Amino acid sequence: MCGFMVEGKQVQTKENIIKSTLKYSISNIVLRISQIIQGIFVANILGPAAFGLKNAIQLISDYGQYIHLGAQNTFYKERQKYEYSDVKYRDYITNVTISFFIIVSIIFFLLSIIAYFLLPYSQVIKTSILVIGLLVPVSLFNGFFTIMLQAKSDFGTQSRYNLLQAIFVLMFVVIAVYLFGVVGYFVGALIGFLVVGIYLYYKLALKYNFVFDLHITWLFLKKGFLLFILNLNYLVFFSIDRLFIIYFYGETPLGYYAIGLFFANLMYFFMVTLLLPVVPQIYQNLDSKKIVSKYIIKPYIVSIKLIYYLVFIILFFFPFVIFILPAYSAGFTYINILVFSVMFFPILIFNYFIGKNREVFLLIISIFFVFLILILDLIVCLCHLSPIYIAVATLITFFFYGNVLNIIGYKEILGSWRSAFKAVFNYLWPLGYALLGYGLLWLLAHYWLYGIMNYYLAKIVQAFLFTIWYSPILWKIEKEHRILRIIVQALRKKFGKSESVYPKNIE
Repeated sequence: MCGFMVEGKQVQTKENIIKSTLKYSISNIVLRISQIIQGIFVANILGPAAFGLKNAIQLISDYGQYIHLGAQNTFYKERQKYEYSDVKYRDYITNVTISFFIIVSIIFFLLSIIAYFLLPYSQVIKTSILVIGLLVPVSLFNGFFTIMLQAKSDFGTQSRYNLLQAIFVLMFVVIAVYLFGVVGYFVGALIGFLVVGIYLYYKLALKYNFVFDLHITWLFLKKGFLLFILNLNYLVFFSIDRLFIIYFYGETPLGYYAIGLFFANLMYFFMVTLLLPVVPQIYQNLDSKKIVSKYIIKPYIVSIKLIYYLVFIILFFFPFVIFILPAYSAGFTYINILVFSVMFFPILIFNYFIGKNREVFLLIISIFFVFLILILDLIVCLCHLSPIYIAVATLITFFFYGNVLNIIGYKEILGSWRSAFKAVFNYLWPLGYALLGYGLLWLLAHYWLYGIMNYYLAKIVQAFLFTIWYSPILWKIEKEHRILRIIVQALRKKFGKSESVYPKNIE
């Protein structure tokens, strides 16, 4: 890992972080494109009702990813901290963790077999649960392997893993859904993730010894329990929405909501792609507020400003989705609202509080906002409002959840509430500026453009004009951080001769 020693800590330069982000981002872009293609094929093959049923069954798979009961969360934290400082301890906890995963995976699969024979549901649901009994353990070990790659900052191997996943999961899922319907989705995912998991296993050349250490395992579960609960946050918020919709409105509205959630998850993964290379540096420099502020506040402000632009471009172009998902036109508004919602999820400050052992605080804040979304969703259902307002409730909740956590965290890092509010204002005012531009372009379209040109051509014109409107912010980002320059230099270094992109001193 390239970096410099500052205050006794190994840190990465801004250029090296951007280079890692570029490498990882390219593979993630390919992966997300493949997931978009996969989602479009699956949605069109199944139709809204079956797609809603698939999404409901998928909750079992989503929650099944947490059969580690928090052990993976503790392992992630410990592996990040001791990757270079205590190799003996690092290897020991790796063996203990993987041994525990083998045990819980066997138990989970046996429970899926029992569920298959005892549950009074349709054959489609029972068979899907049986397949999920194997899919969850495979996904668990894939996640385990990627933790080790992240701790090593080996984004090259992780990028190749993403590319393989893009190819094999797409191929197997589409074929299996076409042949077997809802069950095929889980069968195809199982085969695809198994193939790429085998690649990771051999690439890591893992030397594994079965070590069942009850004391360490219990300690990991105890320390990871709050992390286990906290890492359910993102899933819990959207699970509440889905449960309310399927109970009060049925499978077809859930299918419409699921399309919006599909695109929202793509946005969330894009955010993670931008910010993931920073996370190991946060954990490894927690005792230096000067360094950690460089890895939390500045990257977030830059990233969120770029994300604003991307989200508003999506808002202009979402009507084109009707050409690829004609059966879901009634649910396209969900795309706008849910994509807008996820960009407020506080990824970096969330990791900071976890690294500082502030899990109890995070849990209290999270529970408060879970209750908020429960109350809002319940009001929507009891008042017999359109299910679209459940998505609006999610937007409101995520906006306040993310900003409240950021304000509190920034105050701790920067030392004053004034500095914290100033930092939050620095990333919120561009949102207001973007909203103003969007509103003006909406008026322009409704009172002029739609009268003189085709609707879809007007959307393209709006997107172009919004790019001009937002360009001062993009230009300022480039002027201050020279992101494009660094990317160009990194590409030249990769494919040809050029001067080193690394400065003599960290900025």
